[in-house]
Amino acid sequence: LNASTYEFCSSILSHPLIAHDPANLMACPYAIGVYQLTEQPEKIHMAFRIPQGVPGSEEITAKIQQLIETIIISALEFL
Repeated sequence: LNASTYEFCSSILSHPLIAHDPANLMACPYAIGVYQLTEQPEKIHMAFRIPQGVPGSEEITAKIQQLIETIIISALEFL
C-alpha cells in the first residue's frame, strides 16, 4: 500500500461556514486521499470525506464538496 492524504482549507468557503455556526469548525480541514494497492500497482485510487455541517449549512458544504470534486477531476487529467 502506498498512500498519502492531502489536507487543506479554503478560507473563502470556511469563513461563512463557521460564521453560520462555530460548530462547523469540525468540517475543516478538507481531505483527499490518494493510494495504490499492492495487488494493483497500476491503479491509483482517490477518496475524500464529504464535509458535513450543522443543519442550515447545506448550501456552503455543497460548495466545499464541489471544490473537492473539481480538484479530484483536475488531478485525474494528469494521470
